[in-house]
Amino acid sequence: MSWSLMNTLKYLAPRVGSPMLLPFTSRNLAVDPMAKPSLPEESNKSVFNSLVPPLTLAKNFMGFEGTPETRAQEEWMKNKILQKVRNTGSLSGGIDYKDYGSKTANEPSGDWTGGYLGAPFAYGTTLGKADYSIPQTGGKVNWTGGTSYDFPTGWLGGGAGDIIGNTINTGGLANMTGGKPLHYKPDITITPQDIMNIFGGGQMMHKGEPVPTNEPTITPPPAAPVVPTYNPPQGPAGFTRPTRSPAQQAAAVDRKSKSMGVKSPIRRTPGTKYGFGL
Repeated sequence: MSWSLMNTLKYLAPRVGSPMLLPFTSRNLAVDPMAKPSLPEESNKSVFNSLVPPLTLAKNFMGFEGTPETRAQEEWMKNKILQKVRNTGSLSGGIDYKDYGSKTANEPSGDWTGGYLGAPFAYGTTLGKADYSIPQTGGKVNWTGGTSYDFPTGWLGGGAGDIIGNTINTGGLANMTGGKPLHYKPDITITPQDIMNIFGGGQMMHKGEPVPTNEPTITPPPAAPVVPTYNPPQGPAGFTRPTRSPAQQAAAVDRKSKSMGVKSPIRRTPGTKYGFGL
């Protein structure tokens, strides 16, 4: 059985036009956390938020399925999840009591952001600590753990409180779950545009990985090897090779040709002292 009363109330709350209730009704919070990373405490308040915990308690005691939730709660939770995705780069994570304003993560300390009219109080006393995952292309948030609406022994004060707690822990009076507690699963939708706003600009392939904060380091290629140059020996220090005259060069060629038994290429023509020819 769905909880149609709360479905009616959660859409009525943002539309209440009375000036008396205006400061406590839901404001338009469905914004990108990058544009508005820190929401004012009063911006998610609604008089209907304070009704959610007792209505959830009564519903689950009777054994009716459903998740009482106001529009202000939905908007607050969507922004909280988007903030976590942006900060971690992961489409899965968890909500704990510190997200509601508590000083401790695993159990409530009695501190609620926005007080008893805030969405954190409504969630902290119904959903509590829970885990979630988001489809890569956007869609309904999947609540993967921590959504059982149950109470530890003695948490409600003993006596009649234990009777109420035991009844709720076993599915309520209607016992529609076969002796198991009902679940509180917020109805939160992350749109494809929300995903693109966070992982756009070529970062879609990095969903689920930490977002890098620095530019990657590029290792330069190794330097080309240096080819050694050959310097022929120049003789002892201070030695200068003498320059031979043309006559000396021609005589050397004649001697070499004679030793090889061939005709010297040196030819002498009128008007020149030395010359080379075939």
